[in-house]
Amino acid sequence: MNNEEYPYDLVQVVLVTREGERMEIEARVGSLLFVDVERDNCCVSCDAQSWDLVPGMRRRAVRRLMDALHESVPLLADH
Repeated sequence: MNNEEYPYDLVQVVLVTREGERMEIEARVGSLLFVDVERDNCCVSCDAQSWDLVPGMRRRAVRRLMDALHESVPLLADH
């Protein structure tokens, strides 16, 4: 993915479950897609891939997530 395909340089999302499990998703356009999962303050999974190596379905899923966040954050900020 490059800046011509997507308008963001960096998107980072941190999701936390009620049980305290954290998942960090960081997409650096033109560079890496990074996913880090932590449980009980310990890293249980860490994955980083160059965008050129990310399978098409995963790339589309990340873009859908980025689109949804882009549309939702302004709505949340208004409340």
